[in-house]
Amino acid sequence: ICCEKIGINCSCFSIEDHQFTARSLGERKLWLRAISNLKVKLQNGAPPPSQEEILEYRAAIKEHVAKIHGLDNVKTDALLQRAEAPMWADSHAPD
Repeated sequence: ICCEKIGINCSCFSIEDHQFTARSLGERKLWLRAISNLKVKLQNGAPPPSQEEILEYRAAIKEHVAKIHGLDNVKTDALLQRAEAPMWADSHAPD
């Protein structure tokens, strides 16, 4: 069983009892897609890939990773705004 962990910008996923984390949400999606593709090939008894197919897979993955890393640099705002510290925060407690 392979599943995503639910959360805002969460890059975690699990495969059976093993927990994993990717460097980004986009990378998590890439891992899950690759795992799903492997699972389908194994379930359908697909023959081993040729050397040419492996090179094509690797090229497609590199291209996708380059796109992901371009998107990872997009600035996102915090979900919660920073609260101002109460005036008494510098002292021990209010009187």
